[in-house]
Amino acid sequence: MIKTIRHKSIIDTIEKDGFIGTEDIARKYNVSLATARRDLDELEIKGFLRRKYGGAESVNNSLFTTGFFVREEEYI
Repeated sequence: MIKTIRHKSIIDTIEKDGFIGTEDIARKYNVSLATARRDLDELEIKGFLRRKYGGAESVNNSLFTTGFFVREEEYI
């Protein structure tokens, strides 16, 4: 799976459920735990989520009012 699509899906899950686990990411997207952690680290740096032990949670609902790809382009 393309990283950008995976990141969008991770953000969508957090927006819907409020939390996503690192192991859930690895299993759902068939990636290693290290890749899942890197994905969460990258998304936290960009302000999309807040890392927690074992996964990540939503920072707040206002982060998701801007489209993912618009915010992604702002950081490239």
